[in-house]
Amino acid sequence: MGREAGLEIDLKVCNTDFLSCVALTKGVLPSMISNKEGLIINISSVAGKTGLPLRTAYCGAKHGLIGWFDALRAEEVAQGSGVKVVNVCPGSTQTEVSKNALKADGSKFGTTDPNIASGLKVEKCCRLIINAGHAGIDEVWVAPRKEIWVLFVSQYLPSVGKALTKKMAKNYVAHTLDQKKQQ
Repeated sequence: MGREAGLEIDLKVCNTDFLSCVALTKGVLPSMISNKEGLIINISSVAGKTGLPLRTAYCGAKHGLIGWFDALRAEEVAQGSGVKVVNVCPGSTQTEVSKNALKADGSKFGTTDPNIASGLKVEKCCRLIINAGHAGIDEVWVAPRKEIWVLFVSQYLPSVGKALTKKMAKNYVAHTLDQKKQQ
């Protein structure tokens, strides 16, 4: 949880999940600009669109990605560079992301979150991301239906979305803390 993790954990997550993407983009952007074309597909997360409990640093880094790449897109359009930017917000996808997540003490979480285990297959997620890149969509949400619903409510009815997140957070945090006690 955000209150338990030291600043060094937040910095590590932000370096990995935000600044590394910015650095890579700064490395390839000059050649895209000189070629007068390019496509940057930024992989953020559903967590970059709404605050999710027990993922404070991750949410912050992913929110940062969306803001930075939205601003970059606007700048490149204004400059007529031909560089396009697509923000992708994948939801639960069957990867190792929850196993590799950091606990407050900096150690790996080590287990697969049930939402991740029942998430989209990686192949389907990749296919949808590539399609979004070809279509030139500025932002795409690639997630299971229930997560798309949460994003939709959060985007278009923010007060309702925040109320639902707070309600869900109480149950989710309590359930997770109970599981920790049983281990």
